[in-house]
Amino acid sequence: MSDEIYLVANSHIDLSWLWTRDETIGKICPETFVNVLNLMDKYPLLCYAQSSAQVYEWLEIHHPEIFRRIRKKVREGRWEIVGGSWVEHNANLLCGESLVRQYLLGKRYFMEKFDVDVKVAWLPDSFGFCWTLPQVLKKSGLEYFLTHKLKWQVERMKPPIPFPYYVFWWESPDGSQVLAYHTVGSYSEDVNPMRVLEQLASLKRRHGLNKLLVLFGRGDHGGGPTEGMVKEALRLMEIVDPAVYPKVILSTSERWFKDVRSISKSLSFPVVRDELYVKTHRGTYTTEARVKLHNRRCECLLLTAERFASIAMLLGMAYPSEDLKNAWKLLLLNQVHDNLDGTSIEEVYIQAEGDYGEIYRIGRKVLEEALNVIASKIDTRCGGLPVVVFNPLSWCRSDVVELSLEGELRAVKALKIFDCFGREAPVQIVEGGQKAVFIAEDVPSFGYKLYCLTPSSEESIDSGLKIGEFFLENEFLRVEVDGKTGFVVRIYDKVNGRDVLSDSGKGNALQIYEDRPPNAPGGEPAWNMYLGSLTELEKAEEIRLVEKGPVRATIKIVRKYGGSTFEQYVSLYRKIPRIDFTLKADWHEKYKTLKVAFP
Repeated sequence: MSDEIYLVANSHIDLSWLWTRDETIGKICPETFVNVLNLMDKYPLLCYAQSSAQVYEWLEIHHPEIFRRIRKKVREGRWEIVGGSWVEHNANLLCGESLVRQYLLGKRYFMEKFDVDVKVAWLPDSFGFCWTLPQVLKKSGLEYFLTHKLKWQVERMKPPIPFPYYVFWWESPDGSQVLAYHTVGSYSEDVNPMRVLEQLASLKRRHGLNKLLVLFGRGDHGGGPTEGMVKEALRLMEIVDPAVYPKVILSTSERWFKDVRSISKSLSFPVVRDELYVKTHRGTYTTEARVKLHNRRCECLLLTAERFASIAMLLGMAYPSEDLKNAWKLLLLNQVHDNLDGTSIEEVYIQAEGDYGEIYRIGRKVLEEALNVIASKIDTRCGGLPVVVFNPLSWCRSDVVELSLEGELRAVKALKIFDCFGREAPVQIVEGGQKAVFIAEDVPSFGYKLYCLTPSSEESIDSGLKIGEFFLENEFLRVEVDGKTGFVVRIYDKVNGRDVLSDSGKGNALQIYEDRPPNAPGGEPAWNMYLGSLTELEKAEEIRLVEKGPVRATIKIVRKYGGSTFEQYVSLYRKIPRIDFTLKADWHEKYKTLKVAFP
């Protein structure tokens, strides 16, 4: 069988990175796609691949004539829609439902606007992939997966340990498989005959495969294929003697995947049953932490709003499908790899703050309306203030509830709270009378439980917590704090009869790492972690028991470093098998990274 080279024109477009989306919408996309469309009109053999439903929706809204021309090329089979997702997303920081929504909204858009069922997942520039992604892809109707960065290395790895495969079956824990391709070259190649031959030789040595897929065209800031690239590809296609040069095809990526799959049994490609880890860019899991926090909070808010809106719909509320879809689209847009990973310029994150604000507004509005509809059907008559506790999760739960106290309740000495069966639960007034906390027990899944709160002249019932100056204990856990250093020296799991921490005696430790600026040796703070310098804060300015109540007990530790002050709170609750570690940081350091460590 003769060698074959499949040339696929593309342009990797970062929707925002060193520029904002406004430039992408107004300049990068229209200029790139007009260039591609004009080349396709001039050279009928040229095919082109483009991902990201968000890009197409922007074109539909802002550049309808370009959108119309693209639809024509799609119908001709020459413009290949790839990816299937709303954007080229991060694949390690998202919840499972966000991954599903990326492909649900993306594939639905492509089907509605182009009548195309996308088969090739396309994430060439994302920074690593969770092990469950093949399951999401397969169940979303995708068969193939293309990426690039797995072989990138950090300089300090000697010898380097490159990702060993170009073509492999990627299998998730449930057994779902997709045929995966790690590009031999980059995703922005020139059509360079000698470089292409070198890549083909590498592929043949590694897998015995004589069919090479090459992605050519300018990328990141758009551009796509140049006329020179197309002419060189056509020149190579005219060579018919395989002894002179392998057969060259201007192709789509799906054609290559199908052709490779047809011969895969004879080549026995390896099966990877693991995450796909990128050994560089590890700083992206910590930098721009606020967007990661916004993303997680928005995921939880939208899912909670959807669940209770679905229940409220059964009680007569109109389901706010359009509002929720718009909120999800904003969230999916901000999950694009450079944004959520924290590698973009500050202007991008200023814009993102507005997006997250709109998501919060929509989510809270929907949730409040839904809960009000449900609560209106509940008989809340009791001898005090009714408190309805909702559980948005799919299992029965017992957990902490925090109430804001208003009016005369802020002046009372004590409170009592009873559930709908008349059983008293301990309640504790905190934050100088502004709030109260209690444990809501056995709240049913996707359901609620009614409580009644009343003023009292007597303290709440005993909780069974064991509390000392430097230790806290309930029926599940015992936590001990060193009275001199403030380190957590022991966490004992009473249920399983084992110590959780190592013998170092330094749990809940604050560690300061140097975070080198971009112009320093090894400095690239948005992308990588510099681990050459570590300072552990061993001195505590203050260690004291600050809460000792029937619901919660808390030890406070204060530390200082440079111009920064840290307040650490270690809290244990009655009947809850969990310790809460809270850190409040008044941070004034530059080019430093703070880590909380539990050895």
